[in-house]
Amino acid sequence: MTNSRANLRRRLDLAALALLVAASLLAAYAPGASALQVEEDRTSPSVVDAFGVDLISHTAATTSSPAVIRFRIAAELSTGSLRARLHAPVTTRDEMLAIPSTPLITEWDIEDARTVSTDDQGVVVSVPVQPPGEDLAGLLSRDARPLPLHLEMTDAAGSVVARLTTFLTRGADVAVSEPARPLTVAVILDLRLPPSHLADGGAAVDPASLHRALRIAEVLTERSDVPLSVVISPETLDALALIGDDTSVEMLRSGLQGRQLLATTWTSLDIADWMREGRADVVGDGLERSTEALRWAGLEASTVMYSELPLAAEAVTAITGPESHIAAFASGAAPFDGPAPFDSGPRPPVTSVTDAAGRGHPLVQSDSLLSAVLRFPDAERGLQSARAELLRMAVADRTTAVVVSVSAYAEPSLDWLWFDTSRGPTALPVAGIEPAALASLLDMIAGDPALRPATVNDVLAQELPVGAVTVALGDRSGDPRDFDLYLARRIQVERRLEAYESFRGDDPFLVAPLRTLLAVSASRLLTTGERTGFLEAVDQQVAQGTTGVEFLPRGPITVTGRRAELPVTLVNSRPSETMVAVELTAHRLRATGGERFVFTLHPGRNDLAVPVVSTSPGSTLVTVLVTTPDEAGAIALTTGTFSVRFADAEGVGLLILVLAAIVLAAWWLQTLRKRARDAGSGGATVASPGPVSDNAEASSSPGTPSTGDHTRT
Repeated sequence: MTNSRANLRRRLDLAALALLVAASLLAAYAPGASALQVEEDRTSPSVVDAFGVDLISHTAATTSSPAVIRFRIAAELSTGSLRARLHAPVTTRDEMLAIPSTPLITEWDIEDARTVSTDDQGVVVSVPVQPPGEDLAGLLSRDARPLPLHLEMTDAAGSVVARLTTFLTRGADVAVSEPARPLTVAVILDLRLPPSHLADGGAAVDPASLHRALRIAEVLTERSDVPLSVVISPETLDALALIGDDTSVEMLRSGLQGRQLLATTWTSLDIADWMREGRADVVGDGLERSTEALRWAGLEASTVMYSELPLAAEAVTAITGPESHIAAFASGAAPFDGPAPFDSGPRPPVTSVTDAAGRGHPLVQSDSLLSAVLRFPDAERGLQSARAELLRMAVADRTTAVVVSVSAYAEPSLDWLWFDTSRGPTALPVAGIEPAALASLLDMIAGDPALRPATVNDVLAQELPVGAVTVALGDRSGDPRDFDLYLARRIQVERRLEAYESFRGDDPFLVAPLRTLLAVSASRLLTTGERTGFLEAVDQQVAQGTTGVEFLPRGPITVTGRRAELPVTLVNSRPSETMVAVELTAHRLRATGGERFVFTLHPGRNDLAVPVVSTSPGSTLVTVLVTTPDEAGAIALTTGTFSVRFADAEGVGLLILVLAAIVLAAWWLQTLRKRARDAGSGGATVASPGPVSDNAEASSSPGTPSTGDHTRT
């Protein structure tokens, strides 16, 4: 499979982060009730197996109590010894990632670790962190930068069997000598689910995914005063409406109302794939559907559009057209022609992305490191790592704003690659943030005086764009054959659906559900088989919906003249009017102007008249082809034949002329003879009155067949 440059870079970012963070970056904070929930939700044997340690909680050092770390380890490791090393505060991101990075302050053996509980996943150990002779609270009040702390677990032979790296930070009651300017932190919460519409026209939202979304909505409702930006899946809202789950819609609306909703397509699209094929219409349709779904739910998207990756110049041009309301972009990753995401400092939070004409549009870019650690398989480690880096940036960096992207759902195509010298490489799926972890993240940002929660709009208002980038389309995100096969089949189905629309008179109630299935098939979260399954469902509905038109055969027809209207009888067995196109072809025949004729068929029998021109006298077999009235006539509805004989128009005309001349001559001869007789007798001739007859009006008797309304095409 050929990976795109973008997806490859995302995988490399995660792999690099796993190597650099090594035993994980851990920051301290005082957990509330929500932090306890993390322990219940997130425990996983795979975390212990992969990392040797599963962090559960981490309290901060305060003026009255030491920091306390609680973690789970395998039962066989719990009888070993524990040693701690405390290092000098870190200043740069490089120092955060290096292990060890700063000079050693002190080291000591921890004698007062205690076992809290034991279960089938391992042993939970609680470790107080108080270096002998050191006043941690006083040290942190003088310097608020994070302090690296390394823990090593050894067996009876003195061999290291597990490692844990964390950072000590000040507690809430520790006063900082020189408070730093608050760092603006904008969280982008991605709440999008995979498609919930089914190929049969119904919908089924995954219960576990919906439950998580509703719990997150509760978190947002309870923290309505903490600003952040949200990306939701409008397709999910439509699916909930389809199944009549108004309760879930109301819960989501409650959590999202008043929030900045970033614009996105109706379902997640690989926009680059569609732009390579010149199909900006698919992207435009996705944005229109998104707007309609949000409006139905009483929500409205902002003028900032979110995408997982920065958009190529062609996509930016298409999306920011004259009729578009999109004015800026936000991305879950930074442009790929910039510096590496784990360099000596974060990227600027706002840059410009150019369109095909070279015009710049604001692009808010997420911090790659922070966004990655918050998707770490061990959710508590990721949360603590993010806190440590945010506080370092607030205290030591010149950065004034940062954007962090978190997702409620795991990305199936991405894995964390973890390397350990004793365990070897381990691949773990990228995790989505738990509702309780999100609550802790928001509480941490809102509760720390060094941090200020914000929205993407706040960052755009505060920060000027730094630099500009033009993103190329690059390679396909997957096997190009998969998308090519899907696209070829989609084009066929689109043409047949357009034909169906013309046949049914553009009835939105009949066609809209099929258009919806077509839109679902475009989702990047579906497999090729799932995509084509939606296409086949649409095609099957089209095939069933274009039946019911029948051609009635007739006997031979004789036509005397070059121009005539040939009778064609069609029966519409459908309960409503339909539109058809009729085309006659024969060896001695052409339709007037060489055109197809479009007729409206009423239910029942329809007697039509098709104007034709004879090219030569004689008999011919006329073929009748009835199709949908779209320009291509993509669907043949019925066909038939009948015989027509065209008499010699010139011979018939000459015969009529001769007969007329004979009749006229006989009439004049008779008239002359009568005048001669009348002159000889001297009498007057009086013409007798002829018979008088009433005028009769032509009317159609009941049951007269419809002639069908027609127009040329």
